[in-house]
Amino acid sequence: MYGDDREQMVTTYKKMAAISISIGQPASAQKYFRKIEELTAAFEAKHGVTERTDAQVKEALEEKSNLYFQQYLAAN
Repeated sequence: MYGDDREQMVTTYKKMAAISISIGQPASAQKYFRKIEELTAAFEAKHGVTERTDAQVKEALEEKSNLYFQQYLAAN
């Protein structure tokens, strides 16, 4: 609906990464993580954002750590 390079797709890719982790496909999850990072960087450049706030960096790291923890739980 949006195309794979639209800002709205970041949420979709996050959900797809979470699903990939929960079904034991970490390689697929990594692909989605890379796509999220690429899209986020492109949107920031497009809108002239040169730095992230500490809160934004913290939120991104917390979200990624939660997904990795899900991957750990799925592996056990």
